[in-house]
Amino acid sequence: MTEPGNTEPTPARLGVTVTTDTRLLTYQDAASLLGVRPRTVRALAESHRLAVVKIGSLVRIEPAALEAYVASRRVPAKESTAK
Repeated sequence: MTEPGNTEPTPARLGVTVTTDTRLLTYQDAASLLGVRPRTVRALAESHRLAVVKIGSLVRIEPAALEAYVASRRVPAKESTAK
């Protein structure tokens, strides 16, 4: 139980939802899912095009951030003009 005035960081205070199925991805994991090399994922993260989580010196990627990146790169299909 927390005491009044306790400002210890918790997932709720940080605006983070942590569930038992939450798994942070490594560059290798994300690269495998995207079908690219880990250095491509690292470049996306370093250029701030892909959101990451830093835990000490480790860099991890939330699956939702990877999904958001993919969604932002989606190009809609053109409608067919077949007659």
